[in-house]
Amino acid sequence: MLTKGAIGNLVNRYRAVLRKCRLLNTFGSLAVAGALVLGGAGAAAAAVNWPEEADVRITAVDTDTVSGGHRLNSLSVEGGSLAYTGTPGGGEGQLFIREFLNISGGELSVNQAAHAGIQGAVDDTSDYTATFNMSGGKLSISGSQVQMKDVNISGGEVSVSGIAGEGSSTNWNDGAMLGSVDGTFALSGDGKITLGDNAQLFAPEFNLNGGTISMSASGNPALVRTYGENGALNLTGAAIEVDGQGILAANNLNISGGNLGVGKDGNLVMGVTGFKRGMSVSEALKSSSEATVTQTGGTVNVAGRMDLGGTLNIQGGEFTVGKEGKVFVLQDAADAPAWGKNSSINMQGGVLNVDGYAEASQLSITGGTTNIIGYGNEWHQTGLGGYSQTWDVETGAWVASGSPTMVSGPDTVVNIENGNLFGGVAVKGAKGGLTITDGAIVNLSGDSLNRAGMLFASDGQTLNIARGASVNVAEGQHGVFNAATTTIGKDATVDTAGTLIMAKASKADVPDLSAAVVTVEDGGTMRVTGKGYIDLGAKDDPSSLTFADGSLFDVSAASVSNGNTAIRNATENAVHVAENAKLRVSGAKAGESYMLASNSIDIRGSGWQGDNLLSSTSFLGLDFDPVTGTFTAKAKSAAEAMPELNGGLGNLVSGMYAAGLNDADAIENGRRFLSRVTDVNYIADAGQQVTNLESAARMGLVLAPHMTWAAHDAAGAAVARRAALAQPEGSGFRSMSADGTDFGMWVMPLYQNWNADGLDNGSRDLDVSANLGGVALGADYTFADNVRAGLSFHVGGGHAKGEGEINKTADDFNFWGVGAYAGWARSSFGLAADLSVTGASHDLEQDLPVSLGMGNLKSDIDSWALGAGLRGEYRFETNGLNIVPHASVRYTLLNTGSYKGVADGGMVLEGDAMRQNVWTFPVGVALSKDFDTAGGWSVRPSLDLGVVAAAGDVKAKGDVSFAGVKGKAALETQVLDRVSFAGQAGVELGKDKLSFGLNYNVRAGERNTAHGVFGTFRYTF
Repeated sequence: MLTKGAIGNLVNRYRAVLRKCRLLNTFGSLAVAGALVLGGAGAAAAAVNWPEEADVRITAVDTDTVSGGHRLNSLSVEGGSLAYTGTPGGGEGQLFIREFLNISGGELSVNQAAHAGIQGAVDDTSDYTATFNMSGGKLSISGSQVQMKDVNISGGEVSVSGIAGEGSSTNWNDGAMLGSVDGTFALSGDGKITLGDNAQLFAPEFNLNGGTISMSASGNPALVRTYGENGALNLTGAAIEVDGQGILAANNLNISGGNLGVGKDGNLVMGVTGFKRGMSVSEALKSSSEATVTQTGGTVNVAGRMDLGGTLNIQGGEFTVGKEGKVFVLQDAADAPAWGKNSSINMQGGVLNVDGYAEASQLSITGGTTNIIGYGNEWHQTGLGGYSQTWDVETGAWVASGSPTMVSGPDTVVNIENGNLFGGVAVKGAKGGLTITDGAIVNLSGDSLNRAGMLFASDGQTLNIARGASVNVAEGQHGVFNAATTTIGKDATVDTAGTLIMAKASKADVPDLSAAVVTVEDGGTMRVTGKGYIDLGAKDDPSSLTFADGSLFDVSAASVSNGNTAIRNATENAVHVAENAKLRVSGAKAGESYMLASNSIDIRGSGWQGDNLLSSTSFLGLDFDPVTGTFTAKAKSAAEAMPELNGGLGNLVSGMYAAGLNDADAIENGRRFLSRVTDVNYIADAGQQVTNLESAARMGLVLAPHMTWAAHDAAGAAVARRAALAQPEGSGFRSMSADGTDFGMWVMPLYQNWNADGLDNGSRDLDVSANLGGVALGADYTFADNVRAGLSFHVGGGHAKGEGEINKTADDFNFWGVGAYAGWARSSFGLAADLSVTGASHDLEQDLPVSLGMGNLKSDIDSWALGAGLRGEYRFETNGLNIVPHASVRYTLLNTGSYKGVADGGMVLEGDAMRQNVWTFPVGVALSKDFDTAGGWSVRPSLDLGVVAAAGDVKAKGDVSFAGVKGKAALETQVLDRVSFAGQAGVELGKDKLSFGLNYNVRAGERNTAHGVFGTFRYTF
């Protein structure tokens, strides 16, 4: 047998020959060495002797173990297995790789050896240069370390655990590790990394685009950390799953995609950076710096515990704290309050769901949607809040920050159900509390007092609602203002349709209430809607409620009906009303009396009386008795309530109020519409109330008659022109047959633009803009060269808008019809007659204010027009110029069918059919001249000027009624001008049996202007 040394010498001398003969394995060792070594077994793995700077490949046939110090150019693991163990103590006793370590299959295990592992450098004194690429296979790091320049993992499985330093070490930096030195760490694809006890990943920058990092440590936490001043961990598509103890330590942790999940048994610390070496994890956390976590996308789910040591900015995506989940300020519970972190949660966008509990030293909500919902918990078990405090390192204690928990911004919505939003707890007597301001919306709900939605400013601090913010309690729900002092400031609104309790409660037991002081300040509004109420009840003395000068108390009549009061559990004079405080009552019924509070009210001067006593509608007035605290409603006439409104329409509305039928939630949509339109809670401006009433009532009058007339007029003009031009003796296009007879067919494309400004429409003028297009087809026969008769058909459609001083109304319409015409000429005199009928269908939609909550008003209307005309003309010829004076008389019967206006799924109004009889008298003169070209073409330019007088029903008149309301209102809207001027210019060409032309016409009156273009094409057989 040969010794190992002898075999090694032979291999080095004949390496090329052995490799060619396939007698060397991928490590560069003799494949049959085990059979040759003295005392060796034939199946045992051979000792590996890697040449320095070699490129080594491990394939499926290899199963080897390597130890000690080595230097390679590269190492590729493609199959099989390789187990490496360094020399304890590190230094030269490690595996150094210059260019790359690739794993695409098989398994590489790096075993425990104190301070020794695989290094991506030439030696222990050089910079790191090698890249670690992994697309498959397995990498197991057990009590060791792998450190490379760059790390790229797109597949395969990595596991890291154990102590890479001395076995007894408690230092966090002695944990097993995989990391990037002065490079980047990238995870993508299906790559999976599992981190056990003491394990860590490190890099200046992490880019986690895919794959999974699982942190499953059960003892000492797993750690993912960045180092350097600009260290960043970017989670863009990967999943980080924390089912054990874990820490994410980075100057900037950016979450834009993927998922960060903390399992039920998981505990994640984040928002820290700057771990000092040579310390335990707990010591390093104490000395660490606060860092920033920013979420712009992706999801974060906390089913277990998360400790926050710095700033959490939620700007997008979804962050969820589960039912059993908790987010705490990072501090050592055993030493508390010996040290802590100045954590802050800034909710700026996206969605934040708190089904468990979340707290921070500072909390601000300035955007997005926050949902605080307790599923089966009592209110104090589910909450989100800030302590209005900072940690003072010098004194080792929490100190007041002076800043309240803040909810602000017009894009901010907070929904609280069976939970609480709190502010200012830790430092007693300090300024802080809870502020809701700048247009933010907070909605409170809960099915009982113990499970209410709560705003909680503790320890004598203030709940402040200000500057356009609103707090709402849903119908049938419970809300609590839990604060010693509550202020409702300028432009802020508190609205309860359920039960709103104003008191101070201990955190442990909600029913244990004590008195609070509540003030509605100048410009603030307290509103009780539906059957809601305010409860001032407390265990000892009731809370006090003060309405200051300029405040508004808006009360729903429903809340003070049937013996109920809007303010309950109030002792004598617990409610204070300043001299210029205002009271507004919504939804009162004429003749009914109501009581506001359960006891007497302290009223100063003219508070809630005279000009300070308001009704939500101008159709009702109120009388208040300050002694009994009751008020009585009385109806007003239409002339007094809304003098601008059409008389008939006003009487209809005032009759509804006088009969006590007003109801903003009425079953009948008509009654509901009239009640809402005339109520300031839906439309605050009185002028806009009139506009909406007039617009809706005239929906069937403002466009359907106009567009029916326009369509009939455009098509009728085509027929009338065909008859007038049929003068065989006066036309340049005579019959081509010898006997003076012919048969012709013609096509006339037509277009018309109609604009009207300031049409008489009651108290609100109407503007109309419309476009229609279509085509007229006809055929006629010429007899004896002086009589022509024919039939026509026309079809088309268009779109119209009604605006001006009314609500925007749109009409998409189609039309069709037939006509007959005849023309007769004798010498220079011509006579033409025509008869036509046009039908139209209209699809109308009118904008209603969103505040009405009824959608838009819609209606389908059918209409038709029947017209007949007679025209006489006489031709003069002067030097080839044809001068043709003409006069006509036309009659049109315009019929608009009955209709229904529908909104919110039901009928709002109904209009009766309308009929208009219109006579028009066009008079004018036409000029034309005929030219013959050398090619046999005849050319005729023409100009026609005239005036049109109209008589009869130039206004559409109809009756309208509203569902659920007795009576009808007679309304009218202008359609036509009494006098208008008409003009037409065109040119026609003809040759043999073919003729065609193009014409432009205009008709302009005081209010209406119409422009039209039509072409002609005729072929004679």
